Amino acid sequence: MTQRKNHKPIIAALAVLACMLIMEPGGVVYGVDTKRPEGTTYTYEADGKPDPFDPFIDVSRNEEEEQRKAEAARAAKAAARAAAEAKAKAERLRFLPPLQRFSLDEFKLVAVGGTTHKKVAIVEDSKGKSFSIFMNSKIGMNEGRVVAIRDDRVIILERIRDAEGKITARRVALKLMKDNIEGDQ
Repeated sequence: MTQRKNHKPIIAALAVLACMLIMEPGGVVYGVDTKRPEGTTYTYEADGKPDPFDPFIDVSRNEEEEQRKAEAARAAKAAARAAAEAKAKAERLRFLPPLQRFSLDEFKLVAVGGTTHKKVAIVEDSKGKSFSIFMNSKIGMNEGRVVAIRDDRVIILERIRDAEGKITARRVALKLMKDNIEGDQ
């Protein structure tokens, strides 16, 4: 049986020795053909050339450009959000019952009737169409609900969302408009 010898450590040691022979005392490795002749120095002529120490990319211009792009992206998102909200609102209005398509100031209370246990009120929209409303009927664009029907008015509780998204409750009273019968003659 013959033994195989591992020559890798010997080759590595010879490579290190060869590198040490090529290196000069300053620690710089020069090849045979790259040695400079004695007495020659290198000078840099900067005329018409860019400064080698200036960064390749103008950081301040890029920051301004990134800020412009970010602002444009925010504006585009806000416009898209507003368009989506307008589309959603139009879509909601299309599927809402007629009483919820108008704001409360477009309704007028025409009549109130019924028993003490079950009252009914008649409201008229701006187009002249009449609707019957009862307790807990939904009315108005701001999620209004009828909370009380009295002999001369209907009280509605609305939920209004402000610019910050905070919801506040507001009571609105639709008063009965009594005609002046004596004045009509």
